[in-house]
Amino acid sequence: QGSLMSKKLVGLSQINEELSGALNLLQERLGDFPVNNSTQGNIAQGTDSLLDRCADVVGEEKNTKPIIRVIHHLACSGGSLISKCLSSMPNVFLLSETHPTAFAKHERDNISFSPTNIPLQCHYANIPDLNNLNSELFKSSIRLVHSHCENIGGYLVLREHSHSDFTSDNDVPTESPLLRLLKDDYDVRSLVTIREPVEAYSSLKRNGWIRFKPATFDEYCRRLNLFLAQFSREQIFKYEDFIDCPMGTMESMCAHIKLGFNENFEYIFDSFNVSGDSGRKGSVIEKRPKQIVQEVIESKDNSSNYKRFLKEYFSN
Repeated sequence: QGSLMSKKLVGLSQINEELSGALNLLQERLGDFPVNNSTQGNIAQGTDSLLDRCADVVGEEKNTKPIIRVIHHLACSGGSLISKCLSSMPNVFLLSETHPTAFAKHERDNISFSPTNIPLQCHYANIPDLNNLNSELFKSSIRLVHSHCENIGGYLVLREHSHSDFTSDNDVPTESPLLRLLKDDYDVRSLVTIREPVEAYSSLKRNGWIRFKPATFDEYCRRLNLFLAQFSREQIFKYEDFIDCPMGTMESMCAHIKLGFNENFEYIFDSFNVSGDSGRKGSVIEKRPKQIVQEVIESKDNSSNYKRFLKEYFSN
């Protein structure tokens, strides 16, 4: 009987050592946690504490929102190039030019064959309260795609079509429709890229993509300032910095939205396709000759909104 009792005590001692090791591991990983190293009397108490702490950790995990990454920029600001480079990062899947309601601007008499595009089909069918319906359809689709990408070890990045809101004839929103739709369900990591507006506006003008009124450089800069007011400085990266130092700037962008970094992206980015790739083509990241329209040359020095932009975002 004495031998049996001795074996039981040895077994209890081993269990307690294992519990103590587990508690110490939790203490290292999760902060201060009371650990009692006695051998027998506090085994049950230690077990309860361990289980309680583990339950807390599980609860925290359940309450943590999944991360979703979003890149924002206006048209003709180098966004397609940067989006291609993000697409070339490890296990990244980028959906280009996403917006919860922008497709509702399609003309109903210009019907295209889109058998899998349910939101567009609803648009053609004249279903009432279409924007709310489209928003819910969009949100549901993003949830499914996000879950699918996570299940295969991937990372979903959404490229917002901000052009629909800020350089069109619509009212300028005070908050991104995409972020407003996602923020309750996701931990949204936003990345914003900007380009010196003299060149961006000139490109818009040459392409005939200006829909807002008055269609002036100063009005473009006013809208640009409103667009950027949604974000913090830490979220904003300059296209010019990226062109000057692609490797360092892209690495900083990836770190900001918590993506892995592929240092060979400059060799492969051009093999990725994104919609809205309407800028100057090329497989080399480099400066291009400036093509400034005469209107900007004549008006930029008198634009109060341009001066405000320079002071806020290009002062150093």
